[in-house]
Amino acid sequence: MVSANIAVVLFYVIIYFDSKQHFADFTASVFLMCAAALVENLSEPYYALMLIDMDFSRRAKAESVAIFFKSILTYGLVYQGMGLLAYALAQVTYSFVLLLMYTYQSRADG
Repeated sequence: MVSANIAVVLFYVIIYFDSKQHFADFTASVFLMCAAALVENLSEPYYALMLIDMDFSRRAKAESVAIFFKSILTYGLVYQGMGLLAYALAQVTYSFVLLLMYTYQSRADG
């Protein structure tokens, strides 16, 4: 939970003290990136179990699927002209897909 606290503190520091807020959707993008970090932290126990079991094939499958969705979404949203928000939405998607894949794989094995 330390990383969750760090993400929240960084969110407020970046939003209130950064002078680069002239980008479109900057605040929403920072919020989404913090949310993505929190969701990705939920998948850390699965990641640790895979490292302990030396099961790199499940990790590779999960990350491949998540990166595929992130890449497609990033390309599509940048093509639509969403700019900075496209990367944040794609990172949230990556985090959720990674968590879902890890959860699915651990339940399928157990």
